[in-house]
Amino acid sequence: MIYVRDANLWTPEHLGSLEALQRGLREVAHVARVDGLFNLRTVEGRRGRVDAQLLLDSVPETRDQALAARDRALANPMYRQNFFFADGYVTTLVVTLEEIEEQPGAAGRVFEGIEKVLAVHGGDFERVFQVGPPRISVELTRSLFADMVLLGPLAALVLIVAIVLFLRSAMAALLPVITSALTVIWTLGLLGWTGLPLNILSAMIQALIIVIGSTEDTHIVAAYFRGLAKGETVEHTRLNAVHFMTRHMGLPLVLTVLTTTLGFASNLFSEIIALEGDHDRAFQEPANIVRVAGIQRFIERQGAFDSSLSIADHLAFVHREFAGRFSALALPETRQLIAQYLLIFHRADLESYVSHDYRRANIVVRHNINDSHALNTRIRELEDVINHVASPELKVTITGENLLVNRAAENLLRGQVKALGILLVLIFLIMSAMFISFKGGAIALIPAVIPLGKC
Repeated sequence: MIYVRDANLWTPEHLGSLEALQRGLREVAHVARVDGLFNLRTVEGRRGRVDAQLLLDSVPETRDQALAARDRALANPMYRQNFFFADGYVTTLVVTLEEIEEQPGAAGRVFEGIEKVLAVHGGDFERVFQVGPPRISVELTRSLFADMVLLGPLAALVLIVAIVLFLRSAMAALLPVITSALTVIWTLGLLGWTGLPLNILSAMIQALIIVIGSTEDTHIVAAYFRGLAKGETVEHTRLNAVHFMTRHMGLPLVLTVLTTTLGFASNLFSEIIALEGDHDRAFQEPANIVRVAGIQRFIERQGAFDSSLSIADHLAFVHREFAGRFSALALPETRQLIAQYLLIFHRADLESYVSHDYRRANIVVRHNINDSHALNTRIRELEDVINHVASPELKVTITGENLLVNRAAENLLRGQVKALGILLVLIFLIMSAMFISFKGGAIALIPAVIPLGKC
């Protein structure tokens, strides 16, 4: 979506720039269509007939023509709060993309292509910027790489300083850094070889490897130094130090590796479920249109979402124009009337709201909620109402990119809690078996539970 704001938007000069911007966006790679002022259609009732026409089929030549187009745009309730805001001085261009999920780097190419178009035409307006998945994808990728560049060296620096301060040896700090660096290289190389993309979790891998993987190395070096202190000659001392390290660190290291492996393996209990939107009924039936409108009325009463738009809005608008512009918005009452009204629209005007066979319908909801808990709470309220409004024959699914991400985050959090509980139980059982005492196993859990309490 492209946001455009200008106090003088409705002038021939600025509308000409907007038309050039819309035309330029169509030339960007992977762009399927661009919906905006110059291809939006409206319906007007005139002298007992209804005409469907473009809001603007070309750049107006006079200020009066531009203002007349603004009045037509703002008179259409489907476009207010969806394409036009703030008395018409803010408008949006909705960019629809081809299927690019399976194309590596496509989101970046779309983002850069749009940015180039905005650089050419953006100076003609007070403010222009793009929002949407391509921008989010690019900025997230940039943030991940910036974090990797910062966190990896920072973790290594903290590790080196801590080892030097406590063990008083620069050589002691060298071994953990070398093993961690080799592990990071192998891990990232394996991710690239298998084609696994970086995400928010995998971007933390190098810092986790350095911090967690260095503990065993540090224990080994510390035990070796304790063994050195017990020897008499240099050769005898080194040999004794190796034997001392093996005797005292063998079992603890095995247990450390085992519990760490179990900890990461327990993340397999996290589940992420993708949802698909599908209204499996014929949406030329008046009863189903009424149900869609009922869901939208509740969305409006919630007060949390900015706007909603559906096939019901299109039909109510046309019905009002037939009855007279100053009539109240109401839905057509017969299937025949609905079928006649639908003939007025071009297929491109409806494809976002209803399938070609009218078996599936969408309610497009816009919002600016950035709190995942608040959004999920509102969605649960909406789901409860939908179960009462929708008939048993209708299959209703709430979906969307933000919603899927939020639900994935909640599933991940629940999975982490479950994994943590399983890990604590396993550690308790292992320690109880080693000490041959449940009391010893419980005491061994204390160092692991205290940091959790601090969190």
